[in-house]
Amino acid sequence: MPKLAGFVLSLLVVFSMHPRMAFGQQVTIVGNSVSPDANGPHHPVTGIVVNSVTSEPIQRALVQLFLQHPMSALSGADGRFQFSNVPEGMVTLQAQRPGFYVDARANRPFTVGSGPNDVKLVLSPGARITGAIKDSDGEPIENVAIQVMMEQIVQGRKQWQVQGGSQSEEDGSYQIDVLMPGRYAIFAGGSSDPPEVNVAAYYPEAPDLESAQAIDLQAGQEYRADFRLRTERGFRVTGQFVGGPSFSGGFSLENSSGGTIATRSNMDGSHGLLTLDCVPSGSWILVGNSNDNQGHQYEARQEISVNHADVDGVKIVFHANTSIPVVINHAAADGNSNEAASGVVSRNRGIPGLNATLISTSVSIQNAQYWLQQQGDPPTPRFQNVRPGQYRLDVQTFGAECLESAWSGGVDLLRDTLTVGSDAAAPPITINLRADCPTLTATVRASGENQQQTAILLIVPSSGIAEPRTMGVPIQRQQAAAPAMNSFNMTLPPGSYHVYAFPNVDGLEYANPEVLRGYPSQSVDLAAGQKAAVSLDLAERKEN
Repeated sequence: MPKLAGFVLSLLVVFSMHPRMAFGQQVTIVGNSVSPDANGPHHPVTGIVVNSVTSEPIQRALVQLFLQHPMSALSGADGRFQFSNVPEGMVTLQAQRPGFYVDARANRPFTVGSGPNDVKLVLSPGARITGAIKDSDGEPIENVAIQVMMEQIVQGRKQWQVQGGSQSEEDGSYQIDVLMPGRYAIFAGGSSDPPEVNVAAYYPEAPDLESAQAIDLQAGQEYRADFRLRTERGFRVTGQFVGGPSFSGGFSLENSSGGTIATRSNMDGSHGLLTLDCVPSGSWILVGNSNDNQGHQYEARQEISVNHADVDGVKIVFHANTSIPVVINHAAADGNSNEAASGVVSRNRGIPGLNATLISTSVSIQNAQYWLQQQGDPPTPRFQNVRPGQYRLDVQTFGAECLESAWSGGVDLLRDTLTVGSDAAAPPITINLRADCPTLTATVRASGENQQQTAILLIVPSSGIAEPRTMGVPIQRQQAAAPAMNSFNMTLPPGSYHVYAFPNVDGLEYANPEVLRGYPSQSVDLAAGQKAAVSLDLAERKEN
């Protein structure tokens, strides 16, 4: 990788980090000049740590300055800190304080020089959700599991991800702290007190995630969410896990959104016998997991309908999760990637120069992803322990080769999703690479007022289901001559693309064409071996 690319990647940590991605209660400021020279001039570095909501100083924040040996200081009552004898050049500063998180967008690069070296570090107070869990009669319920989920953008797609949890106290109260700004849903897992059950619900009284009330939280906000759980009679479910190794894992009773339902249970692991008491009426999914201690994982998913009566003798069948071998056909030495047609035997050289991922198309909480790994003896590329479901295949290449095609049986994985079943071996995935890759040169411009150093180039295929590409590129200042380093080259598979330039893509649902509609872009058609160029202005992000 060229030195410039490494420079770009380091800058992305600063300029593209959304608060959600920076959770860890620290602020980082990185300069963009040469590294400090310990033998050069030294200067004091001063600064202040402030609250992003109130602008008030934050005392007793731990501030660290990283050189060859880290230096640490605590902010005083006025929020200020100081480091002495810091050499000129690039420095990294970090601030952290319990109860706060980072808003990295509020910080800019910092370089120690001969002038004033005073910097402001910004921390944001976490939001809080509090409430009480009560039954139908208004009595508090103790030990109810509370789960908080946040709507996030993962690889350009919306997804609910668990962000925290708690349990209700003796008086039914609960509290979840240090939440970042965003949209949330809350799930109370219910409780059982034979023969009755307090039925699990999403806030305020919803049976599933889709009908839950979303809560929008701002930094430092406190939101009260009280639950009144419906009380009804519970029923008994008995069953047996069959078809796998001796039961050695765990199990759960879930609703259609993946929320765990509280029940009373008794498990005979040696015989796989299971008894659940206090199961509410409704349709549930009993999920079991096990393994054979040899790296093979098994899963059972059995739908159970409880219609105001006990359910006996349920068979819960284990299926081994699927191992999918992958054949990688690299381009021929003479540049002809269609080796089969030319009579040349394909050479499977393994994973170098390629990353591949299976991405679940499910809208459930925290979608599954599987990365291509070397498995077995001798090591061969494969996706290991893939759960049943529908998946998109994402392939990224590095170096001179690019993707030509990907197949599983008769399924074109650049056009259609991969179906992984629970009771049949999956055919191998064949990934064919080519050497006559087109090259795209991109230049991004920004006005003189915009001090950002890098942009995120978003490259969206015009057809098929291939994943959009994101890449950091340096920004060209409009008031200066364009040096060669402000252009960035990349290899792509032949095809048609829409190209965008954003300050960052954090929180942007860029895999949704409707979200991208209205943003400026350039269309480009890339043929084999072609060299093309695009020049874009940095787009201004719209508020969500």
